[in-house]
Amino acid sequence: MGVHTVSITSWVFGFLESVYEKCLMIELRKEGMKVESQQATGTRRRIGGLMAGSEETGRCGFTVVETMVAVTLLAVGVLALASTLAFITRMIGEGARYGLVAAVGRGTLESLLPIACDGGAHGDTAVGALAVVWTVNRVAGMSELRVSVAAPAATSRIDSFATARACAR
Repeated sequence: MGVHTVSITSWVFGFLESVYEKCLMIELRKEGMKVESQQATGTRRRIGGLMAGSEETGRCGFTVVETMVAVTLLAVGVLALASTLAFITRMIGEGARYGLVAAVGRGTLESLLPIACDGGAHGDTAVGALAVVWTVNRVAGMSELRVSVAAPAATSRIDSFATARACAR
């Protein structure tokens, strides 16, 4: 059997695979070989909503490899959803804690307003599991109020709130 070469001098598109198959069969038969064309496998496959494949057998389904890939993708999706759910749950819990800390800080600041212009003072207290430390400083006709709210030791987070009030004296 000889080797055939073709010189391509310009950009051309190739033939369909079936044309090359028929040419190969002709060449192999010239050499005295017994050849047959490709035979249908008897399987049907859904491609984009259409059934493709052999109509004779009526079989349809997926191969083991396709099934394994689909199950793997499904597992990855479920794990991503579970991690997102855990993140959202944690954020909801933190949001509730931030709301509590803000309410305690604001309440403490409001309770200090009546004594703000009386002079410097400081103190601490506990509200539930939160530790509250407050200071009142008198500076040039102004009174500066600061409140720090510390969460339980597990988070080691301290939120600070500050305001100033003009004093007439």
